[in-house]
This record gives sequence, C-alpha cells and structure tokens, in this order.
Amino acid sequence: MDNTWSEEAHPGAVPPNAHFSWLAGATHEASVSIWSAGSPAGPCTREMAETGRAEILTDEINAASGIGETLDWPYWFCPSATENAKCGELIVEFDIDPEHPHVSRPQ
Repeated sequence: MDNTWSEEAHPGAVPPNAHFSWLAGATHEASVSIWSAGSPAGPCTREMAETGRAEILTDEINAASGIGETLDWPYWFCPSATENAKCGELIVEFDIDPEHPHVSRPQ
C-alpha cells in the first residue's frame, strides 16, 4: 500500500489527526475467501470498522487453511504531515508466492 494522502494532493480533505486504520488481510490460494460482498459482517469486521483494530481478524485469518502471508500492520496510515506515534511507514511491502497468488483484505 502506498499512502499518497496529503494536504497537497487533497486540499481541504485532510482533517486534524487524519489516518487510515490498520492494514489486515492475507495472501492466499484461489479457493480462500476472506470476505464476501453482501454477507453480514462478523465480529472481526465489526471490530475493525468500529475501532480500527484487527486482532480478531488476524487471528481468524491465521487459523484458516490456504493462507500464505498474513498482512498485519498494526499502525495507522497517516498523511505525511501528521505527527502521531501511532502512524506507521507510508509504504508497506509483502510477498506473494506461486502457491498463494491472491491478496484480500476485508472491505
């Protein structure tokens, strides 16, 4: 994920202490479905939507079969001018391998 959100790129659209929530998801086999459009949100998605945290989601993903690398980035993604200890790096990298060529995160 490359965070390009800034006051320069989006004038007037960056409120004080602006941030995106944690990044969570996984690389996986084609047969794995981390979320399904139109399905009710489970506890993990509710936690992420309400608090921005992803521990339940990460635990659920780690317990699933067909998962490659779990994407667990417990920091906020903040515009570059934001100074907050909870903000992480602006770029996160992860590996995809031939056995797990798909990437999903909850919506």
